[in-house]
This record gives sequence, C-alpha cells and structure tokens, in this order.
Amino acid sequence: MMRVWGADCVASRAIRLTSGEKSLRRCRYAGQPRIAISEAIEDAVSDKSGKTRYSLGSVLNHVLLHQTIIGLEAKKQFEIIGEKSPDL
Repeated sequence: MMRVWGADCVASRAIRLTSGEKSLRRCRYAGQPRIAISEAIEDAVSDKSGKTRYSLGSVLNHVLLHQTIIGLEAKKQFEIIGEKSPDL
C-alpha cells in the first residue's frame, strides 16, 4: 500500500544511512525496531527536498487501531480452522 501512494520502502539496516551503518557494527540482529526508527528519522531530517515524512509509530491511535484489527482478524482465522486459543 505504501508503494501505491509513492513511498520508497527501504529495509532496516540500510547501509546508506549513518545510523544503519553504526548499528550494523554494534548489533548482530537484523530488523530491530530501534534501528528502523533511527534510520527513518535520519532519512526524514536529512532530506533536503522536504518531501520525506516520518509518522510516529506503535503507541499512537492510528497504529493501535491497525494492530487491533489485525488481532481481531487473526482470532477469527483461528476460529475458522478450529483452533480454540493459540498458545503464542
């Protein structure tokens, strides 16, 4: 959906950014949220065109609503396949 609206999706630990390069040296696990957030903020504040935007994440209403819907859909899918309560 992000690409449909013209966003450039870049995986975390993008070596093209200073924060990603530093994290690569210090951390052995890929895809940590703190790395992705650091990179996203760096990308947004260093964009000279002013077109890059950063949307705050997981504790704000739009993300909480999104996560709630995902959870409700997952519960229904488990019910459909006969799973009473997933263990994880």
